[in-house]
Amino acid sequence: MKPVCFRSYRPLFSGYGYGTSEFVKAFERRGWRCNFQPDALEKHTPCKEGIVIHSGFPHFFRMEPGKMHIGRVMLESDSLPRLWANVLNTMDEVWVAAEFNVKTFASGGVDPKKLVVVPDMVDPRFVPANKPKPKNKPFRFLSVFMDLSLRKGWEVMLHEFATQFSENSDAEWVVQCAPESARKLKAVILALKKRGHPAGNIKVIGKTPTIDQLVKLYQSADCYVLPTRGEGFGRPYLEAAACGLPVIATGWSGQTDFLNGGNSRPLKYKLVDVPVPDALDCYFLAGQQWAEPSHDDLGEALEEMLKRPTLNPVDLAPFAENKVLGIIEERLAKIKQLKKPRKHKKFDPQIIVYDDQWRATQPGPKEFAQKLRGVWRDIAVCGTGRNAGQLARFLLAEGFSIPYFIDRKPGRFMGKAVFTPDALPKTPTPDMAVISAFPASFPEWKELLRGKLHAVPVIFYEQTEQP
Repeated sequence: MKPVCFRSYRPLFSGYGYGTSEFVKAFERRGWRCNFQPDALEKHTPCKEGIVIHSGFPHFFRMEPGKMHIGRVMLESDSLPRLWANVLNTMDEVWVAAEFNVKTFASGGVDPKKLVVVPDMVDPRFVPANKPKPKNKPFRFLSVFMDLSLRKGWEVMLHEFATQFSENSDAEWVVQCAPESARKLKAVILALKKRGHPAGNIKVIGKTPTIDQLVKLYQSADCYVLPTRGEGFGRPYLEAAACGLPVIATGWSGQTDFLNGGNSRPLKYKLVDVPVPDALDCYFLAGQQWAEPSHDDLGEALEEMLKRPTLNPVDLAPFAENKVLGIIEERLAKIKQLKKPRKHKKFDPQIIVYDDQWRATQPGPKEFAQKLRGVWRDIAVCGTGRNAGQLARFLLAEGFSIPYFIDRKPGRFMGKAVFTPDALPKTPTPDMAVISAFPASFPEWKELLRGKLHAVPVIFYEQTEQP
């Protein structure tokens, strides 16, 4: 087996990191030579291995000449950002976790010949309980997710459960999520109760569980439910099914590889534009669509599960460790060493511009510079992060002047002064400010600069290192 270098995030950072760490452990159990570089998408350490598997967002991939490069990528919407497609087309292969992303990536511009389905694995510890559940306990609906993001559809479930079951002592809803998400969700529930809205029989767990604790949690439940708006794979659905739970899931995206009308309860949906909150928080979703689950159908599905319908078991065989590693072994065996080093590839940056109604447009770099040049010359850049630096270098190369930067704290950035919004200098005075801070904070920055500078929220990101 050829030695491999895995590059991804740390396991607790995201699903990417957790999934990659599970692959690495499986590799090691087989005795395969594997080097795991957690956080290597942010901090570059050259690989000694000839095959590099990148697991994360493509605009962070760091490629090296003379090596084979594989992208392990997933996305929960109906298409791809342009830069992602450009980067993925330079990969030797692109591994996606479900057929869903084969279709969406191909429609987003990725060469279909490069796309290969390599699903996530289900841990063999996820098994049904070995004893029946007590009959005197309420029917337990369970949801497991990390972030309290709109994509997970948690507020849809909260509304339907609170409406139908908050006064019903025979049913409860248990939510397992990250500690910070648990604090936010508890605050939402408390606010609902203070306003007189029903929100009882809901238990929120904010401790990060071990695998064994998670298994016990699944085994304690009677039904797993999550009206998600999109999943690249949907690992919790598979884990719940492996523990013998009936599953309620939106009938769209990655989980449809293993869930259907015979073995689960698919929810009706319609495709809608990704709304502003998530299009700002996950900026690569701007201008794309995902599923909006039906509230009414979810309410009906919850009622149906109380009657304990008979469903077919989910086929777990395709997700067993030996099966998935067999696919990987086959793919790596087919990879041939490059005959000559990769050619340098220059990618255009991805630019997303928001108007006053938070509608997104995605101009090309020359179009973006031309529109700015027609009105402004001196521009203050709001933000001092990596993307703000990339944007600043682009503006300087296009002949714009950047008198200073704006951020939360004063200081220096790229050789220029940094001022706070409440202490801007009178001279030199820029014409406008381009906001390139964390996208979710755009509305706040617009308000801070109101009456001081004309502000344009911009997301500017590029492939950080070329072959």
